[in-house]
Amino acid sequence: MFEPFPGERDLEKGRRLSASAKFRRAAVYYQVAERMQGRDNPRRMDAYSNALHYADRWITLGRLPIEHVDLPYEGKSFPALFWQVRSQDGRPAPAVVICNGLDSTKEIILWTGIGRALTERGISALFVDQPGSGAAVRLNGITGVHDSERWAAPAVDWLEARKAVDPKRIGRRRIQARADHRMAQHLDYLTCSIPATAALILMITHYSVIRFAVSSIVILSRTWTDGSVPI
Repeated sequence: MFEPFPGERDLEKGRRLSASAKFRRAAVYYQVAERMQGRDNPRRMDAYSNALHYADRWITLGRLPIEHVDLPYEGKSFPALFWQVRSQDGRPAPAVVICNGLDSTKEIILWTGIGRALTERGISALFVDQPGSGAAVRLNGITGVHDSERWAAPAVDWLEARKAVDPKRIGRRRIQARADHRMAQHLDYLTCSIPATAALILMITHYSVIRFAVSSIVILSRTWTDGSVPI
């Protein structure tokens, strides 16, 4: 099912990091190929399966601190990727739930660089394929809903159960209004409980897979008054 890729030759020579980088590139290509197909094209699922396969190899061989998570949802589950930071002072770290937009996936959002940008600033990140997006709809048949607190609650509950996460410092980041409509209402009590003195505009440069177009993703976050999160 999985076609040979140059990264395999790197593995044969013991070049783990080089192989990881090439598997990441393969995953990006397959994700884009899957998006370009008609919804009923039989090859679309093969492309998506290849994308997940190579994304897993990128994470594993690159030894990235990213954990695969299944979040319970109304008798089913939807997948997520959790990138946890190492505490610098022994205290639980803040975390952000990162949602997809209309046609993105958790892997595509991860590849923009937002995960590294957050973890470098001491913030853990939970990338979710919420209902109607990514593997939730492709593999688990979970379609989108307008009342997004139904899937936001399991994501927040999972984070609150982690000892390494500060339950009073959980936020969310959305890519489009579709992921933001009602989830904001569910997280208002969390975001409002965060002591903040100023809003931080974090600019992440997002290079397209063909590297011809460059766009900027603007993420609105908050700074903690105790200075625990560097800008």
